[in-house]
Amino acid sequence: MAHSPSPHPLLALKHVTVMRGEHPALQDITVRVEAGEHVCILGPNGCGKSTLIKTITRECHPLAKEGSSISILGRERWNVFELRSLLGIVSPDLFGLLHDRCDWPRRGAFRFFR
Repeated sequence: MAHSPSPHPLLALKHVTVMRGEHPALQDITVRVEAGEHVCILGPNGCGKSTLIKTITRECHPLAKEGSSISILGRERWNVFELRSLLGIVSPDLFGLLHDRCDWPRRGAFRFFR
């Protein structure tokens, strides 16, 4: 039986700005990710990748301004611990952490993540 598509996107950021000190780390960002999509965030150092992830996980907070919003699974308000239990975020740092703690050959560790 086919699943019907969700009426809400998995993630919707509209005109989001996040400040780091006196400078915007993200400025007027609009992103929409539909349920079932796979997304990879790429860019040079300092372009805001980590800030974007931390904004999604509610570790960083956007400026409150008219027309700006963040919706995750159709909700704008979340208990942070409930939200984080539903998110799956993969970072290259995880491979390094596992590799340092386990005596796996690289190929075996890579297969684990496929």
